[in-house]
Amino acid sequence: MSYGRVEINGKWYLEKFHVYPLTLTLLNNQILTNQRVVMQGDADFWLKYLARDWTVPGAGTGFKFRLYNSDGTNYTQAPNAPANAAPFAGTTDRVRDSLLFGNGALPFPVIPHILFSKTGAISFDIEDLASGGQTIDFAFIGSLLFPID
Repeated sequence: MSYGRVEINGKWYLEKFHVYPLTLTLLNNQILTNQRVVMQGDADFWLKYLARDWTVPGAGTGFKFRLYNSDGTNYTQAPNAPANAAPFAGTTDRVRDSLLFGNGALPFPVIPHILFSKTGAISFDIEDLASGGQTIDFAFIGSLLFPID
């Protein structure tokens, strides 16, 4: 199997397609904070697309979602940026799911892509809007990045 090659900040990587799946159940109007999808630990993850679908739809499906960097901040910083630099990716407020997620056929593109450390996590807050609870299947779609020496 061949892999793609990509250069990020002057360093070359082998890029392998990967999906981090998650199934989450929300109760009526529930808000969950600091939820995590932990990286598997063998390679950095480059998040490129967000997708979701409902296993058990509520009375009126929908949720709000806020994406965090693995260090707990609401955004990721540009590489080598000073601590007070403006954010360039992520979300600072909870955003309606239809504005941030696509589905399996048309996933929502994350531009620019967000890089997560192999020891990090995709962290998020989620707020139920379904007025009856719901079970949601998420797909965090991107690439595992293996350094080329």
